Amino acid sequence: MTWRWPSRSCSLEGTLGRIGPAHMGSEAFDLSVGAPGLVIELTFTAPVQLVPAMGRDKVKDPREVDSVLVVPSRPGMLLDHAESRSLPVARD
Repeated sequence: MTWRWPSRSCSLEGTLGRIGPAHMGSEAFDLSVGAPGLVIELTFTAPVQLVPAMGRDKVKDPREVDSVLVVPSRPGMLLDHAESRSLPVARD
């Protein structure tokens, strides 16, 4: 199962509290599907909704999360780009 934001026009501007390497034992919602690589955690200042992508005809209830884990293919570039957009990047 994959997850998506409720709409393509969904903006996280103003709701992103931190983006950076995940800390051990994080309880964030895991979207990494066990992918190898550096796990990045996005923490939101307010809960956001994710909707399971089950196909065009199937509708699932959204899930509210306050943080998610992802594994980008180029984590350094992701963090550099986030900094260039004045997003709250933590490199700890």
